[in-house]
Order: sequence, then C-alpha cells, then structure tokens
Amino acid sequence: LHANVLLTPDITNHTNETGTRHKAAERTAKQAGTFVMAISERRKKVSLYHKNTRYFLKPSDEILRDVSNSLQILEKQREIFDDLNNKLNLLEISSMTSVRDICKLLQRGEMILRIADSIKRNFTELGKVGNIMNMRYKELLKGIERMEENVLRDYSRMSLKKTKTLLSNLSSDGLLDIEAIARLVFEKGLEESSQPKGFRFLSNLTLTQKEVSLIVSSFKGLNEVLEDETNKLEDILKNRASTIKEEIENLRVQILEGKVVF
Repeated sequence: LHANVLLTPDITNHTNETGTRHKAAERTAKQAGTFVMAISERRKKVSLYHKNTRYFLKPSDEILRDVSNSLQILEKQREIFDDLNNKLNLLEISSMTSVRDICKLLQRGEMILRIADSIKRNFTELGKVGNIMNMRYKELLKGIERMEENVLRDYSRMSLKKTKTLLSNLSSDGLLDIEAIARLVFEKGLEESSQPKGFRFLSNLTLTQKEVSLIVSSFKGLNEVLEDETNKLEDILKNRASTIKEEIENLRVQILEGKVVF
C-alpha cells in the first residue's frame, strides 16, 4: 500500500478523466491491473479505479444515512413477512391454504432479499463504522432465504433451482404482481387451494434432512403427517417416533397460540 506517490503511467492508455491526478490514477489502474485511489479535495470526491472500472466512494455520513433509511424499510418488510408467515402456518395446519397466501409470503421474502442486496456493498465501504448496523442487517435477514426455499419445496412442482431463478428474474413490476407470481411459479390461480408437502413444518423438528425428505415422500401431504393414523412415522423413525409426535403436537400448539415459528 502506497500513498502520495507520483504516478507516471503510459500516456497511450485511454482515460476519460480531465484532472492530472485522476488521469494518472486511471491509466495506472489499467496498466498495472491494480487498485488506485485518487482524492479531489475541491470536489470532495474519492475515486477508486481498478483495471477498466471506476467507482466513486461516498462520504461515510452519506452512506450511514442511506443504510439507516434502508434498514428502516427492511424492518417494516420483515414485520410484514413474519405476520404473513404466521398466517400461513395457521392456514396450513387448518388445511385452508390458498395460492394467494403462498404468493404473498414469497413476494415479501423476495422484496427483503432484493433490498438487502442493494445495501450489502455499503457495509464494505463503512468498515468498522457500520458494524452495529451490519449486525442489525444480518438479524433482519435471518432465516428468510431458508423459509423461502421451504415454501417453494412445499408448493412448487418445479425444481427449487428453477423456481428460485424464476423469482430472481422477475422485474420490480413483476414482483408486485402476485397473479404473475402464481402463474409463473405455481401455474395456478390465486384463489385455488394448495396443500403443503410438509417441508416447512418438519424442518422445525429434530429431524435430519434425510428424515424430512423420507417423511414427505411417504405421506400425501402435511395434513396426513399431522394425523398419521397409519403409523407410518413408526416405520420411518422407529423408536424416535413418539418423541417426534410429541414435537409435532407442541409445534401445532405454538402455531395456534400465534407464536413465531419457521
């Protein structure tokens, strides 16, 4: 790392800059393929160059203000997401889930992930100054991607990879249109009913991923798992079946009491 260095790069390297220092910085970055920073005190601007890329660094107070505003939006979106999640939990154990309920949760989860992605780079620029905000940021994102994946496993007929790609490729306007999400991801109308396979529910029990997949493939849906009049769980889990059945009942009670799960 070197500072206040006189740079004399090859002047045949093209530059779009006008100032002497910034010209030298851009040419050096291109010629050496490295990072070069140029500071303009008059314009109060810091320019970072790397190969053919130029990036303007914002003042820390401006970034802090932007991140603070974005976190407030993220907090509100997370609050809505958790409410929708709790509602879906209750609808699932009551066998009353509609495509609309599923799409609204997916829509909100995708919004959160996009907002989070837009501010992620700011924490790199802030360094230690943004540590506390970064902790809050991670807290707000906790479990979102996992919950979204379990929803897709439960309801989509397509592979997880394909459905995630479809969602991420939606434009901002497309994401606001839950009818479009329903058609694209589920090929159904919003008011159609849809029964979960059980991935979301079972992921909260002390089961391995292999056991969850085995249970899902052995039952016709979550409702059948909850009732289990055929003793399939005993066949799959052997001596752990009674423990898991107790966990299922406890989780059902938590959902009915409105506690946040999943």
